Amino acid sequence: MKTVVEVSGMTCNHCVQTVTTKTKDIPGVSDVSVELVNGGKSKVTVEHGSDDIIGPLAGAIADAGYTLEAVVSQS
Repeated sequence: MKTVVEVSGMTCNHCVQTVTTKTKDIPGVSDVSVELVNGGKSKVTVEHGSDDIIGPLAGAIADAGYTLEAVVSQS
């Protein structure tokens, strides 16, 4: 499955690294990619095997110091 979310607060490659690391720690996540939009809402794409990813994903992003603003798509 693939879920794409918008995340606010990310401004640099260190932010990308932090979100990627925290998100990859979620059980069932196989891949993470981030499209950084400095000062805007960055898109985080997560490949996973679970239907219930939004709660853990929001928690991981919050733990990294950022905010999950919206779910763009889930498939």
